[in-house]
Amino acid sequence: VRSRGLGDGYKRQVEEIDTATACLGGGLEQDQYGVVERVVFRGVRRTMAKKMQESLSKQAQVTETEEADVTGLKRIREKQRALATERGIHLTYLAFVVKASVMALERFPRLNAVLDQSCEEVLIKRYYNIGLAVDTNAGLMVPNTKAADTKSIFELAKEINELVARAQDRKLDVADLHGGTFTVSNYGAIGGIHATPVTNYPEVAVLGMGRVRERPVAHRGQVVIRSLLPLSLTFDHQLIDGAEAARFLNLVVNYLEDPDLMLLE
Repeated sequence: VRSRGLGDGYKRQVEEIDTATACLGGGLEQDQYGVVERVVFRGVRRTMAKKMQESLSKQAQVTETEEADVTGLKRIREKQRALATERGIHLTYLAFVVKASVMALERFPRLNAVLDQSCEEVLIKRYYNIGLAVDTNAGLMVPNTKAADTKSIFELAKEINELVARAQDRKLDVADLHGGTFTVSNYGAIGGIHATPVTNYPEVAVLGMGRVRERPVAHRGQVVIRSLLPLSLTFDHQLIDGAEAARFLNLVVNYLEDPDLMLLE
């Protein structure tokens, strides 16, 4: 490196740090290339980072994807939206996905379980506390709705709305964050389509929801516009094999494509 170039660059960098503003409340300093901001990594983000590291280090995670044709479900949601609004409920696809997941978990209990670190015992949870990955200013939080199998779509929607609001306002109770058995991550709410979500360890599975999009598809011998919901199931391959995961995900899709099945069962 020529000394003149290094000198010119250093002068330019000093001028930058003199005029720079911290983005995240950290301290500004200089490295050999320019201005950097040093921020203490703590709080919710640090806790979640440790959980993600633990999840990936202790599980053999695989992601399987599918799409659900939710055209019929969309009509039901729009039809009942006025009634939901009257009751102070924001009715989203998430409530239907939680309900479908619970019903599928009842048929495939290994996805609602914990595998101990020695791989000698499996703890099957016979209750269904469904976690909801919530994006907040402080970082990702995963409160859960307790006994989701006992609640109607409207009850789930109302509780989801309340949990999300409390998470964003940092008003969750400790009990809201403990006891989860399976998690749903609705990244589609902010525009995502496909993803590979990470399990909320020690849970062994997580279901990701992408954004519902209208797309041309072959349907009953014709090309028509349908509403499709991308789904991604990440699971611990130590406990759950691909065939079982596929059957679980197919059942969730069946419930979402034919909501009457959720009533009949």
